[in-house]
Amino acid sequence: MSAFKIVMDVSFVAALLLCADSDRRIHEIPGLFLWSVALPGLLQFGYSIGAGQAVWPYLCAFPVFVLLLIFWHRGFIGGGDVKLMALMCFYMGINMTVISCSVSCLILGVAGIYSLLWKKGITEKRIPLAPSLALGGAATLAAQYALAIFR
Repeated sequence: MSAFKIVMDVSFVAALLLCADSDRRIHEIPGLFLWSVALPGLLQFGYSIGAGQAVWPYLCAFPVFVLLLIFWHRGFIGGGDVKLMALMCFYMGINMTVISCSVSCLILGVAGIYSLLWKKGITEKRIPLAPSLALGGAATLAAQYALAIFR
């Protein structure tokens, strides 16, 4: 892996964790934090164009965004989560985003079971999705590095 890729991945994960902490504390992801996630995506996209790599996996972020807007309109997820998932797709590509969202669903499932068994049960409070999305994205990128080391 190139030094550029490593630096971009570290800055992307740091920005994801910043968004996750904000969503956990105040149930909102400020626009500046979302821009900190978008910047590595823009640099990654430009690098892919310059290197002659395929850019269609990154451009799949637009249909993902439109699909997630439908869920937002129905009230299933928040607007910050929609933007964060679309930006994750713009940085990681559609393939890694699907894996990342699967890991995030597992994390949410474990958190839900924990909440049901050891806390007061189901509450009507909205669950912040950004922490699980950040952990899923970080785990997916870490797995990518682990696979590269063991090859």
